[in-house]
Amino acid sequence: RDARRADHYAIVSDDTWFTGPAITDVAEFLDADESLAAVGPRQVDGRGRITAGGFFGSPPKDRLFHQQAVDLDVSTDATRLAGSVIVWRASTWRQLASCPGNPVDAHGALAPTVHYWGESWACAHALAHGWRLGFVGSVTVGHEWHASSPVGGWGERHLAADRDTVARLCAAHDPPVPL
Repeated sequence: RDARRADHYAIVSDDTWFTGPAITDVAEFLDADESLAAVGPRQVDGRGRITAGGFFGSPPKDRLFHQQAVDLDVSTDATRLAGSVIVWRASTWRQLASCPGNPVDAHGALAPTVHYWGESWACAHALAHGWRLGFVGSVTVGHEWHASSPVGGWGERHLAADRDTVARLCAAHDPPVPL
């Protein structure tokens, strides 16, 4: 299908798995609220611990990280989404990707980072443009934290530089994007 006509773009990490129609369920939640740019599900690892419980507040904090999985709410006021699984409204993705404040070397709406923080830019950028972010705690996907990039590995060696890249993008945007 022509990506320019798609309704949704799903960003999915290689250390994620599905046991049901999670992407469809998340996309339906996104479609039900025109104010949402993107939505993410609750994520649980193979040992039943939460690896993404929704990011809320300022600065964004991941609720219940590595705690035993519990039922979580549905919200339209998330402040970030976990980059391992996000479903984006395609029109919003294209709007952010073509924004004059988005760098020319960006990966669509994602920041041109080495490994981490690309989705943090996209989420903060969407909020700055008046969009909202949703979290669907009633939908669960599997995600093994750090399975695609081991603790202390290649991705983490670039963590500070990736964070700095996103901070520079936020500061350079007109108007500046709160991170």
